[in-house]
Amino acid sequence: MLKNEKGISGLVLCIVIIIIIIFLVVVFNETSENDYNVSTSTSTSSSVSKPKEDRSTYISKCTTIDYTSLARNPNQYKGNYYTFTGEVIQVLNDGNDVTLRVNVTPKRYTYSNETYYEDTILVSYTYSNSYESRILEDDIITIYGQSIGTYTYEAITGAPITVPAIIAGYIDIN
Repeated sequence: MLKNEKGISGLVLCIVIIIIIIFLVVVFNETSENDYNVSTSTSTSSSVSKPKEDRSTYISKCTTIDYTSLARNPNQYKGNYYTFTGEVIQVLNDGNDVTLRVNVTPKRYTYSNETYYEDTILVSYTYSNSYESRILEDDIITIYGQSIGTYTYEAITGAPITVPAIIAGYIDIN
């Protein structure tokens, strides 16, 4: 009987360890950088059209603005044209339309000279044709576009996330 009890308690211990591992994997995935996934049903890219001006005229209208100013007073800057450079953290393709989450505030690691980006904006863009290079996660891009205020979407956890939103006329992959 003692031998059976050891076998049962060993089995119970294994099950408990497996449950803890599964719990840790779920918690880790929920707190990762890509926690906030935009679903295709919340995409804003379906109404994006290419600008009527040529590229150089359009880009000349774009000025720089820091993320904090745009995020704090989005209605004050709505309709204005801005340029941002940042790292793509999520891509949602829908034909020639793409919705991007892009971190736009460059920071430097203290222990190295490497740059990373913080502060997420949502970008809607329409490729000019099917031969234009696709934008991928981790790409560093420069965005030229018009502020449309903010956009709210739901995180995986169910929490609403509100970020500045830009409709891009042009995007360069750096």
